[in-house]
Amino acid sequence: MKEPIIGIDLGTTNSCAGIMRENNVEIIPDNEGKRILPSIICYKDNEWLYGKLAKDNMIEFGESTILESKRLIGIKYSNNNIQKDIKNWVVKIIEDSKTKKPQYVIKEENEEKKYFPEEVLSMILNHIKEYSEKYENNTIKKAIITVPDYFNNNQRKEIIKSAELIGLEVIKIINEPTAVAIAYSDIINKDKNNKKLLIFDIGGINFKATILEIKNNEYYILSSCNKSHLGGEDFNKRLEEYIIQEINKKDEFKNINFKNRNDKKILKAYKRIKNKIEDVKIELTKQENSSFFIDSLYNDEDFKINIERSKYEELCIDLWKQYFIQIDKILNIAKLNKNDIDDIILVGGSVRTPKIKQMIEEYFQKKPLQNINVDEVVAYGASIFPYLNIKIHDTTTKNIGINTLNGKMSIIIPKGTVLPVKDKTLKFYREYTLGGKNILNLQVIKIYEGNNEMVSDNKLIGKLNINLNNNKGIKIRITMCLDHNSILHVYGKVNDEKKNETELKMEFEEL
Repeated sequence: MKEPIIGIDLGTTNSCAGIMRENNVEIIPDNEGKRILPSIICYKDNEWLYGKLAKDNMIEFGESTILESKRLIGIKYSNNNIQKDIKNWVVKIIEDSKTKKPQYVIKEENEEKKYFPEEVLSMILNHIKEYSEKYENNTIKKAIITVPDYFNNNQRKEIIKSAELIGLEVIKIINEPTAVAIAYSDIINKDKNNKKLLIFDIGGINFKATILEIKNNEYYILSSCNKSHLGGEDFNKRLEEYIIQEINKKDEFKNINFKNRNDKKILKAYKRIKNKIEDVKIELTKQENSSFFIDSLYNDEDFKINIERSKYEELCIDLWKQYFIQIDKILNIAKLNKNDIDDIILVGGSVRTPKIKQMIEEYFQKKPLQNINVDEVVAYGASIFPYLNIKIHDTTTKNIGINTLNGKMSIIIPKGTVLPVKDKTLKFYREYTLGGKNILNLQVIKIYEGNNEMVSDNKLIGKLNINLNNNKGIKIRITMCLDHNSILHVYGKVNDEKKNETELKMEFEEL
């Protein structure tokens, strides 16, 4: 029997795992029999709860619930997006003084314990590993894990670290849209060997769109975008705001502030509203109206309202229109027009919304593909990958380089470079004044990622610290490599004033 390899879609909102059995992919159910696992953990009654059990307790035990931890992976606490989103989370998050990374603070048995995001993801991965081993009746040691194609070097490394913490070997990191295209390989390659695909992915938090080209079983990413706060949870918020507004119109509920988390009675009512909203949203994808009814919502008073699909569309249409602004941008980056796209593949539960499918069809003048379960398709592609004879040529979407003269970006790895990159080298000369107070023994070379001319407009991703050993005039040679998992490696050598090539003490520090 071959050693089992599981494919894991480690999602921000939900996760899913699959495995190949007798030439078919089987999606692995968790201990509750659910094929989709909410990426949530909750500490309650001296134990950690996972998935739906954690989600069911997240409102009541918000300070002990960790969700969306993938959004914090490989990012510093000071990141602007984290500072914006942190206000919406009940759980306490602090900055680790040493690493400057965010940490969750959870009270366990009257003691505060701290967890980095990669440790939280390792707990989720371990839960997936355990129920997969139970399903397979075998030890699981290897996995394919998917990540968003916009994940940077550090984020990918932290995902691998999360797996390593539980003894799970990541044999390949695959970009999520590439996994989707792989899942559809039998369907899309039937009539044409060269195809351009658009992956239209609405997650719980983000909207992602990616254009891929497939040439004779070789996969290339041409362009992509990621837009936060355009996912299913944002549709839920619109429904929640509308429903609470309608509840407060009733005399018996008009003085209730559902944002009050200190009143247990209100908290219980709010929890019931929150849980019902997801059901209503799903119902409205299947029928024209849905009844929102909660018995004894507050003070034994019932609440009921009928919600039309058209009302739901009215609440969310401005969000949905933004999808096509993003698609126009990535078509422009790929130098394509919408008629060049052969197939559109839908991903994520919210793409079941009839109006969204209608808007996609009208935009592209063709029906999108939805042959594989939209919640499971990423895990499906990851599971099948090890058994197919295909080559993935992910490309860099941003330039990688250093600051040399006049604050301009000196590019070492240009955007559009096909991975893996074995050796991209840049040489430059620096003269250093030695002696007295001007001794300069440490040269710090900053590594940037971005497509702007000036480094100040790009993102600082790392530093190469070089000990010069009092060399007066040197030439520094910087070498960068990107491996098959898109992880960056940086090296350096110097030529001193006597033209001797020396490997000095260097340290690549990721930021």
